[in-house]
Amino acid sequence: MHMRRIKLRFRRQLRKSQKQVEDIGTQAEQNIEQHLFKRFGRLSEVRRFVTGWTLLLVLLISGLLAQNVLLSSYYQTVRAVPGGIYTEGVLGTFTNASPLYATSNADASVSRLLFAGLLRYNDQGKLVGDLASGYTVDEKGITYTVHLKPGLKWHDGQPLTSADVLFTYKAIQNPDAQSPLQGSWRDIDVTAPDAQTVVFTLASPLAPFAYNLTNGIVPEHVLGDVPPSDLRSTDFNTVRPVGSGPFTWEAIEVTGDKRETAQEQIALLPFKDYHGDVPKLQEMIIHVYASRDQLISAFKDKQLTAAVGLTSVPKEFNSIGQLQEHSLTLKAANMVFFKTTSGVLADQKVRKALVQAADVSHIIKSLDYSARAVRAPFLVGQLGYDPTLTQPGFDLKTAKAGLDVAGWLPGKDGVRFKDGKPLTFVLSAADTPEYKMVTGKLKQQWQALGAKLDVQLQNPTD
Repeated sequence: MHMRRIKLRFRRQLRKSQKQVEDIGTQAEQNIEQHLFKRFGRLSEVRRFVTGWTLLLVLLISGLLAQNVLLSSYYQTVRAVPGGIYTEGVLGTFTNASPLYATSNADASVSRLLFAGLLRYNDQGKLVGDLASGYTVDEKGITYTVHLKPGLKWHDGQPLTSADVLFTYKAIQNPDAQSPLQGSWRDIDVTAPDAQTVVFTLASPLAPFAYNLTNGIVPEHVLGDVPPSDLRSTDFNTVRPVGSGPFTWEAIEVTGDKRETAQEQIALLPFKDYHGDVPKLQEMIIHVYASRDQLISAFKDKQLTAAVGLTSVPKEFNSIGQLQEHSLTLKAANMVFFKTTSGVLADQKVRKALVQAADVSHIIKSLDYSARAVRAPFLVGQLGYDPTLTQPGFDLKTAKAGLDVAGWLPGKDGVRFKDGKPLTFVLSAADTPEYKMVTGKLKQQWQALGAKLDVQLQNPTD
């Protein structure tokens, strides 16, 4: 009996709940019908109002987005941040990092990063102090006194003093060391009166002497016990260099078993105790390629950050986006030097005629890059430059007349002779596309004068 009552009560409660749900559903349908669907028909009456507010909302959102974009570019600038690895490709062959012997582009690139000199060139091509805080010259222009900066250090932490500078230049002057810089330091006396001072005494005044002080200094505590005859071949030059420049040596990797396909990778790290601005790079890698095609291919494949030594932008780079080309004005000149002590070039009239028969402007126009003609022994802006001391300009007619007067007369094959001796000589140059073109032009121009030129192109490393 009791169970039956419970069941009946539960059924009445269930029916009551169902009825409430039905009532709620009915009310919801009526509300939706009244307040939503019936109002759709009235939208046409307020469409202008709705459209206006919609457009205003779109304009506000668009203006906000545009403002964020414009303000972002206004207040933010694109700039370099510390870190990263810079990989530079250089054309040539790496053989020696020592500043006593580094002459090729590849060697000089590595040497300049590892070794600091007393003076250096700034971005304007002017001499400024590097290891030196400054220098003075006496009234006669013979004695140069250089003062070193305080607290200089080598990469191994040892102090750098005037004894290292003295050792460097004494090594250059020693004929057993066979440094290519020896000729520039002949008859120059070098002394170190104290740890911070170096004195150079010249045999006679030499206006551009200060430019000789830009070569790197080497450590005496590392090379002092090496015989001068072994300085060129010591492993200091290739695997264990210690300098005072902005970068320190990390490692070298050599690939390729043939000279024409060999590649070298030299890894350098920033020197934390450098006396100047410490490099912000994490690492710098010099990648040396024996051939131009290898260098171009590596840069095109984005293996390099930069390529150095190309006289013009290769056509293979036309498809590369965001390519930057930098053409720098160098404080250097390419010259033809005459051997004046023997042979036909000992005749001053022959040398003058050769200069007048050389069309320098035509040769410069044939280069792949812009260059300035050099008509004087010094460049514009260098110490000792005198605009009144210049070479004769191109004048083939005058050059021929000068040789006729001097007794050099044309032979049957067009080559001039004097006293049975032909006007012929040898010109040696580096075997590069640039020098091959220049020497070829000179050969044609001097052939028109009646001089026979034998061009001998040699490996740049040699």
